[in-house]
Amino acid sequence: MASPGPRTTYRYSKEFKATAVRLSQLSGVSVKDVAASLYIHPFMLSLWRIALAKALSYSKPFAAYKRLSSPVQNSILSIIAAMTV
Repeated sequence: MASPGPRTTYRYSKEFKATAVRLSQLSGVSVKDVAASLYIHPFMLSLWRIALAKALSYSKPFAAYKRLSSPVQNSILSIIAAMTV
């Protein structure tokens, strides 16, 4: 039987979530092992991995580019031009 009273919920920082996801992406390491070592449920870690994948796929890369200063934009353009040659 569950204990009476309010249920305890934990809030994890973005840094903790990012570290957990990075650890779970190492080769030879399973999500289950990382979750067990961090005392979290594997399903929660899987949700964090999915959320990160969605955030990266839907991000607007040029929105951040537009906020950069002109010299930085020019250097980025020169690097891209050098890569395409």
